[in-house]
Amino acid sequence: MIYGATGFTGRLVTDAIRRKGICPVLAARRTDPLARLAASLGLEARVFTLDDPRRIDAALADIRVVLHAAGPFVRTSTPMLEACLRQGAHYSDLTAEIDVLEALRLRDSEARRRGITILPGAGHAVVASDCLAVHVAARCPGATTLRIALGGLARLSRGSTRALVDHAGEPVRIRRNGRIAPLAGGPRVRRFDFGYAERPALAVGWADLSTAFHSTGIPNIETYFDAILPLQLMLTLNETMGPLLRTPLARALMRAQSELVPEGPDEDERMVRRSVVVAEAHDAAGRCVRGRLFTPEVYSSTAEAAAAVVEKLLAGNAPIGFQTPASAFGSDFVLTLPGVVRQDLPAPRAREPGAAATAPPASRA
Repeated sequence: MIYGATGFTGRLVTDAIRRKGICPVLAARRTDPLARLAASLGLEARVFTLDDPRRIDAALADIRVVLHAAGPFVRTSTPMLEACLRQGAHYSDLTAEIDVLEALRLRDSEARRRGITILPGAGHAVVASDCLAVHVAARCPGATTLRIALGGLARLSRGSTRALVDHAGEPVRIRRNGRIAPLAGGPRVRRFDFGYAERPALAVGWADLSTAFHSTGIPNIETYFDAILPLQLMLTLNETMGPLLRTPLARALMRAQSELVPEGPDEDERMVRRSVVVAEAHDAAGRCVRGRLFTPEVYSSTAEAAAAVVEKLLAGNAPIGFQTPASAFGSDFVLTLPGVVRQDLPAPRAREPGAAATAPPASRA
């Protein structure tokens, strides 16, 4: 079952899953859009909301795998997961929200008792970064610090904007000595070689603070986004107007504005754009191991990744309990997806302790 099938990402994932010869049950909260989509594809449709456990249980009674694609996951993941636990269905979703991932991780023992897999972050976030993090960590035994940067961002989609609105006014977070904590001292900027250019990137609180820790055990983790202008503006507002942005009125206004943002890139844009992930693992002796991963555009990559995760879950090829993509399928899982290229990069030039990370001149895949 794909829950949230009528959303922009849900529709792309549905198409990718059907290309694998799988006929999913489509589900969503609203009747009319779901009925039209299901009729156009010749698939079964089930309408239900997540506020009635009995209706969810009835809808999931014959389902083996749920791909949950209806955010915001901070509000929707718990009722869907609990239904999967009751019905014995594997749970997967497309979240990149740190608190959601941490909450799902705490349900590991329940999932093991029920014999199911909990595998969140089945889209581009977290599949690409998680697999690359495990790859560079394996090449740097004893690593104590991991930095991950995402590039190739042209603009923020409606879904990404909504997620940022839900966390507006909150401090940027990192993982330090095994614990997730606010980043002290304001925005942190580092430079990364994204392949198309060496560019500044801004520290953000991203999914890998949870998943990469589970996958690698590295205690100090920082996540960064390419410093595109919309992100710079949002982080500046966050730093200067944090308390105001947390008020109900400000949240309501920002949510209304987020509805004006385009739903997502059209097919032509998805065909030409590429995304890139860079990961750096550092050990206590100063050794640095770096890698880079090129993928198709984020939404296209998400559709293919989620379809591959669903295929493996249906085939019973995933360990039970809480898993990340790499802990379930290994660091090379991402290389099975179309259009993905991984590069091992040379170590950066030596620099003074505490100086910002630098990178060699840009290169292209």
